[in-house]
Amino acid sequence: MNKLIVKIIKNNEIESSKTYKSLKAVQLDYPDYTYHSLRCIYLKCSGSPTKLHKHNLKLYETMRINDA
Repeated sequence: MNKLIVKIIKNNEIESSKTYKSLKAVQLDYPDYTYHSLRCIYLKCSGSPTKLHKHNLKLYETMRINDA
C-alpha cells in the first residue's frame, strides 16, 4: 500500500491533513476508530462501490483517506 493522506473535514472545509505510511499508523493516531472502519473509508474514497454502515457514514462525513 502506498502512503496515505488523511484529511479531517469540518464545516465542509479541510481542517487538517496528514500523511501516513499505512492504515495501522492512522489507527494509532485515531484509536477510537477500528481498522475495519478506516479501511471502509479508504475504499469509499478510492472509488470502490462500498456500502457504508451508519457509524462509518458519520466518520466519512468528517474524514477522507486517499493515496498520496
